[in-house]
Amino acid sequence: MEHYIIDESSKLFKLISGKKLGNYDKIILDMEQLDNEEKMIYERKLNALHNDCGCELGALCCFISICAYLIFSLIDLKMSNGVLLRNGMIIFFASALIGKIVGMVIAKMKFKKTIRSLMAKQGEVA
Repeated sequence: MEHYIIDESSKLFKLISGKKLGNYDKIILDMEQLDNEEKMIYERKLNALHNDCGCELGALCCFISICAYLIFSLIDLKMSNGVLLRNGMIIFFASALIGKIVGMVIAKMKFKKTIRSLMAKQGEVA
């Protein structure tokens, strides 16, 4: 895979424009307006957000929903084991899917916010 090298603001804008850029494994900043430390910080943040798949939030949602369902099932002992298992599986997969989608949306929003802050920083100096 290739690196996506950003050396001008038009390439920054392409990242948030919604156009398909291809498959890049890493984003590299080559902007003169940033010193090396800022470049490393922004590169690390952009690459982490660009590659975020939402798994952390999906796992957290699964854990919380299963814990809540266990508490509910201990309080309401009237359900049979089959119904408990079926409902638990439905809740598990639904919470995983919802958590993953929300995690991906949050990562995309943070990615766009970081790009906008970089564009503003580039505009300040230029």
